[in-house]
Amino acid sequence: MRLLQPLRHRDFRLLWLGMSTSLVGDGVFLVALAWQVYLISNVVGAMAAVGVALTVPQVALLLVGGVVADRFDRRLVLVVSDLVRGGSLVVLAILAAGGGLTLTQTYVLVGIFGAATGFFGPAFDAIVPSLVPPADLEQANALDQFVRPAAARIAGPAGERTIPVSAIATGPGRTSLQAGELLVSLELPAQPQRWAAKYLRFTPRREMDIAIAGAGVWLALNEVGRIADARITLASVAPVPLVADKAVAALVGERPSIGLFTAASTAAAVQSQPISDTRGSADYRRELVAVLTRRGLEDCATQLGLSLA
Repeated sequence: MRLLQPLRHRDFRLLWLGMSTSLVGDGVFLVALAWQVYLISNVVGAMAAVGVALTVPQVALLLVGGVVADRFDRRLVLVVSDLVRGGSLVVLAILAAGGGLTLTQTYVLVGIFGAATGFFGPAFDAIVPSLVPPADLEQANALDQFVRPAAARIAGPAGERTIPVSAIATGPGRTSLQAGELLVSLELPAQPQRWAAKYLRFTPRREMDIAIAGAGVWLALNEVGRIADARITLASVAPVPLVADKAVAALVGERPSIGLFTAASTAAAVQSQPISDTRGSADYRRELVAVLTRRGLEDCATQLGLSLA
């Protein structure tokens, strides 16, 4: 697969594997942190305060981190940032194991962790182009997005948590949010140089904001005009928003064309799981999926200045 080609390069492979492992560790850390705060202080607002202490330094230092990544050796910035993050977690673990960890110490240590993350992110994004040849850069960015997908930040009585956007919807009219929780923000990965997106839906009555079918399309091109990466998500034709991965597989690595878009749209329609009700039959919805997906792809091509044949 073209998507995996950047992994042939040793330096990028090590960086990507390290990032993937680090993200797994970050997930474990957030879960353990929530339980530790609960053990220290069974107060509803305690975890929320820890979440603020973790997030504010990271956001505040992102721009500074970008400047540092431009002026200093990016490998050094990555190493120092991760050493600081690791060191803060080691101290946190030692204090927790000894039973002497306090909320104030937790605020300080997670703040240091968040601040170091503010330097790590920009350095990571900036170093990728130097590790792969230009021909593999789009695929490298796509792999970066694969391990750092769009995330939703959720806040509630028990504090803040971050989940993949795909984990929000759990069924018709149901979400994974607990009682008292709100969706605070969405965190999107950095976009590649040449990309376009379009969302289309079909709603027969303007008085009711209920779509019979919808299709969201995202395309990224490489330097030679081939599709480096793609996303197609379908709405109202499955119990939850459906990622049309078979349609995406048909697109990646190919040159945009009317025939390619038609084939991908057909694959999306076949993968959809619509029902029949008073607003339309399952077959009607499948046809809408094909039409909306194809139009979305064609609109992306227009945004990118392409002439389809």
